[in-house]
Amino acid sequence: MLQKRLPGALCAALLLVTPAMAAEQSSYVAPTTGPMSMSTFAGTYLNPGLRALASCSWGSSAPANGPSGAPLPYQCWADTAASPVLFKYYDGAIWVTYGALDTSTHVWTPYRNGAPIVAVATSGDASDLTTGTLPAARLPDPTSSTLGGVQSIAPTASQWLDSISTSGVPHASQPAFSDISGSWACTQAPALTGDISTSAGSCTTAIGAGKVTNSMLAGSIAASKLIGTDIATVGTITAGTWNGTTIAVANGGTGATTESAARSSLGVAIGSDVQAWDADLDAFALKTAPAGAVVGTSDAQTLTNKTLTSPAITTPTGLVKGDVGLGNVDNTSDATKNAAIATLTNKTISGASNTLTVRLGSDVTGNLPVANLNSGTGASSSTFWRGDGTWATPAGSGNVSGPASSTDNALARFDSTTGTILQDSQVTLDDSGNLSPATNDGGGLGTASSSWSDVYLASGGVLNFANGNYTVTHSSGLLTLSGSAVVGGNLSFSTAASISSSTIGSSLTLGPLGSSPGILASVNSNYGQVQIRAGSGMVSGNSFQLFYRNGSVVGDINYNGTGVTYATTSDERLKTKFDKSGIDWGRRLDELWVGDYEFKSRPGVTMLGVTAQRTEKVFPQAVHKPSSEGDVWTVDYGQLSPLALWGAKDARKRISILERIVAEQAKKITELGITISGITDRGR
Repeated sequence: MLQKRLPGALCAALLLVTPAMAAEQSSYVAPTTGPMSMSTFAGTYLNPGLRALASCSWGSSAPANGPSGAPLPYQCWADTAASPVLFKYYDGAIWVTYGALDTSTHVWTPYRNGAPIVAVATSGDASDLTTGTLPAARLPDPTSSTLGGVQSIAPTASQWLDSISTSGVPHASQPAFSDISGSWACTQAPALTGDISTSAGSCTTAIGAGKVTNSMLAGSIAASKLIGTDIATVGTITAGTWNGTTIAVANGGTGATTESAARSSLGVAIGSDVQAWDADLDAFALKTAPAGAVVGTSDAQTLTNKTLTSPAITTPTGLVKGDVGLGNVDNTSDATKNAAIATLTNKTISGASNTLTVRLGSDVTGNLPVANLNSGTGASSSTFWRGDGTWATPAGSGNVSGPASSTDNALARFDSTTGTILQDSQVTLDDSGNLSPATNDGGGLGTASSSWSDVYLASGGVLNFANGNYTVTHSSGLLTLSGSAVVGGNLSFSTAASISSSTIGSSLTLGPLGSSPGILASVNSNYGQVQIRAGSGMVSGNSFQLFYRNGSVVGDINYNGTGVTYATTSDERLKTKFDKSGIDWGRRLDELWVGDYEFKSRPGVTMLGVTAQRTEKVFPQAVHKPSSEGDVWTVDYGQLSPLALWGAKDARKRISILERIVAEQAKKITELGITISGITDRGR
């Protein structure tokens, strides 16, 4: 049977390799339906399509061998309608020619903008002149707007190219000074020689030796002629006017151009170095000063080591107290003192060994200090001065003493334990019965070591903190918290505290509630309940409850627009070492026990989940193990979610690989089926 099939297969192979030279524009779109033999598929579809692609779909008309009988964008076509063959690309709308191939001369000509790019030597388009050397024959004759010519010139030094003739001959010449505009720099100047010489590129000039003689300088030289001159040595100007700079003091000048500046340069400035002329100076110069005498003007003088002879100081009349600032000093002796009354201001009277008499009846006005009353005739430690002018012991059993002053409405309190000394407590009891401390936020009712057992308030009583910051008001068996710090503020307990009631159905309310925001904690006969209510102004993203650790949020319960979400900290900025652990999570997922069970407290109710003890061996991060052995273990199912996500991703990856393998196997099975079918067909 094989010998019968071989000739047929060879014939089919010859048909496949024999090209049809009319065109190669077969469709390169493979069929999607069957069945058909492999030879039919290869001979009818595969090989013709490959030849079309390999030969640029050549033919005398545009190919339409793509999907839906149309060319694809960027598909090529060798147009054989004329010679040379034009090669074109389809841009999605039209076919654009990019070159031509002459199959007889084997020359390729590139195209630009739909036209061939010709040789540089024959091109009439300036854009063709891209590289290489332009032949001289292609240069146009020069005109007023066209640069041309076929010759070159190398101008000599100091010559410039000034023209090109119509025949293309360039010309160069040295420009005249009139041709140069603007100014030239010294660096552009040439070297000069002769009576005056300069170096090239310099404006510094030098006068040649013997070029200027004394006879040339006889007479006066106008100042305008002395330009840039120097006098090298010191000389004498016998006539004429000096028209140079100032002469320094060292050279016999003043070094200045004004009188004031000259005096300053010479160190005789008036007012600082010398005194200006005055008539008194002339008169003073004629005086002869006697030894030891003071010579001066009528101004006040300082007498140092001087003797006054006139007037002679021999009696008080020669120098009186007023002359030396002692006009208020008494110069009489105690024996000659008069009895006139004198007023002493800010003075202390000290009698020393003398006796000073003060008459209390007539010499003292006002009240004597209390401390000074404990003396005198009849005074003792147990007597006091009475209003009738006598010293007596007060009635009663003791000598009770009190402060010098007291606070109005203050409660008196004893000092020490003698029972005789009173103090001002500054704690007041006013006429309305209000008891107030000495200062705001001062004192307390009781102390840590001595406290009251009970505080009784009448029905409707109010505990008021910080003048309305917090108030606790009683009314009909209900305590109400209010005040500026309660609304929008905080109510906290520094240590463990409880609010309890022995009545079932009691509740604790924070806020108005109803449809308004608030928190309600209530208890009934079966369970307790906490309600957190929000108003209509709550938007998605607002939190019902926040959980903090060390001042930072670690989780929250927030509103998402329709319900609540439970979130825990997962900020990437707080994490590190991504995918670095090397843990085989697939193995752990395989080892994690998941199954159904019943709680002992709920028999007959089947649950699906894990157990804390089994999970702790595989994934301890999700298990909370209590410190006390008798307490129950708990599992955070939220911690297991990432493990489940990892498993789902890994499963998808594996499924994708399997799908690709299945597709490849299905393709091979289809091809094998086509081959088998073809062999079967040929064997019939």
